Amino acid sequence: MPKIVSVKTISRTEEKFARERPGDLFKTHQIQTEEAHPHMREREWKKALNATKLERMFAKPFVGALSGHRDTPMVVARHPKSITTFMSGSADGQVRIWNLTNKATVWSEDCHVGMVTGIAAHSDGKIMLTCGKDSKIKSWDLTHVTSRHIKSFYSGLSAIHEEDDKSTIDHQCLQTWLPSDKDSGGFRSLDIQRGSQLFATGGGEVVSLWDLDRAKPVYILGKGGSSFHHVKFSQVETNLLSSLDRDRKLVLYDVRQRTAIKQLVTTMSANALSWRPMDGHTFATASEDNNGYIWDMRLLSTFRAKLKGHVGAVVDIDWSPVGNELVTASFDTSLRLWPLEGSRDQWAYEIRARDVYTAARVQKVTQVKYTGDAQYVVAASTDLNLRLWKSIASKPMRILSEREEKAQKYTESLKKRYENTIQINRIARHRSLASDIYKKMVKHKIISTAGKKKQQRIEQNAKEFGKKVTKKRDTNVVFHH
Repeated sequence: MPKIVSVKTISRTEEKFARERPGDLFKTHQIQTEEAHPHMREREWKKALNATKLERMFAKPFVGALSGHRDTPMVVARHPKSITTFMSGSADGQVRIWNLTNKATVWSEDCHVGMVTGIAAHSDGKIMLTCGKDSKIKSWDLTHVTSRHIKSFYSGLSAIHEEDDKSTIDHQCLQTWLPSDKDSGGFRSLDIQRGSQLFATGGGEVVSLWDLDRAKPVYILGKGGSSFHHVKFSQVETNLLSSLDRDRKLVLYDVRQRTAIKQLVTTMSANALSWRPMDGHTFATASEDNNGYIWDMRLLSTFRAKLKGHVGAVVDIDWSPVGNELVTASFDTSLRLWPLEGSRDQWAYEIRARDVYTAARVQKVTQVKYTGDAQYVVAASTDLNLRLWKSIASKPMRILSEREEKAQKYTESLKKRYENTIQINRIARHRSLASDIYKKMVKHKIISTAGKKKQQRIEQNAKEFGKKVTKKRDTNVVFHH
C-alpha cells in the first residue's frame, strides 16, 4: 500500500483578518516574546507614559452644580433604593430632594425652624427622618411626595421644578417627636438602624434611642457628655452604634445590651464617623487636626492608618459602597479621595490621597457622600451649592464599547507595571492646587521637617549621654477603655 503522507497547511479564515470598520487597520499577528522584540519593554514604557499623560489631560472630575438652597447645606444623605436620588438640609430649615440625572430639585419644603442638623432615609426607602435645632424630629413619606413627583423620584426621567411644587408641609409630615427633658439644646445628629424601627439621636448631654411607633425615647444610651454632635449605626453589625461629643470622646454602644462597650478620648475632636460597609469593626473618623483616621474597634489603643494631606480641619468622611476607598471633605475647600488596596494588614501607616478636587468658586466644604454605585461624589459647601464630582476624574461618562474597554484595561495594566518609574510617577502624582492650599502645604511641610530634625537631635544627644529614648508612634489616643 502506498504510504500516507500528512501535510501541514496554513489555514486562515477571513473573519480573523477582516476589518470591523472601513477606517480600521488590517489585523496582523505578532510574536510577543522578548527574543523576537528586544525593545519590547521600551515600547511598553512609552505606551504607559503616553497613557499617563492622556489620563491627566482628560481628568475633568466636575460634573455639575446643584443650586437652589437659600442657606448653607449642612447635611446630605443618599437614598437607599435609588442611586440618582439625594436629600439635603440647609441652615435655614429647608430640605430638598434632588435628582442627580437632571441636576434638579424633585421636592423642597421648609421642614424646620432653624438649622437642619440631621437627615436619614429608612432602608426600605419609604420614610425620611429629619431633625433640627428647633428640637423636633419629623418623619416624611417618600412614596407620596405627590403623584407628580413619584415618576421623577423613582425613574429619574423628569424633574419637577420648585415653582411647580404645590404640596404643603402638613400633607407630607407623618409624625413629629418632641425632645425629652434631657434632650435640651436641640438635636445635633440622627441615624436609622438598618432594617429596624429604631433610630438614634444625639443632642444636648445624651444619646437617645427611639422607636418609630413611640412618642418618647426607648432608652437613654449616653449620659454626661458635653454635647453629642454625631451618631452613626454600623451597616454590617447593625446593633453597633457610635457617638462623638465635644469632649473629644468616641463611644461605641451595643444596642442589644443598651450599654457602652468601648470608648476612647483622642487628642483632637472628631467631627464625623463612617463605618466600613465591608466589615463590622472598621471605621474612619474626620479630625480637627487636618487628618483622617482609620480605626479597628478590636484595638483602639492606636489608629490603623492615617489619611494625611489636608491643610484644614476635616469635617466629613465617607466610605465607598464597596469599602475600597474613602473621601474626605475639609475646610481648606478641597475633597480628597484615598485608595485602600488589598486587605487591612496591607494598608500603609500613612496613606496618600489618590486625587484632590477643588475649584475657584468652591468655599468651605461641609458634607460629602458617595453615590450608591460609587461612580460619583456629592459635596456640599458654604457657597449654597451641592456639587457632583466623578470618583475617577478621567473616566468617561458614556458607555464604552468592547474594544474601548479592552484598550482601557491594557493601558491600566501598563500604568500599573511602570508606575514606580520616575517620569511616570511624577506625572501621575502631579495636581494643580489653589495658591492658598499650596502655600499652606509648604508651610506644614516646613513645620513637619523641623519637628523630625528636633526629634533626631534629641535621640542623638541622648545617645551621647547614655540615656535611652523610646520612639513612640503617634497614636492620637489620650485614653481608651
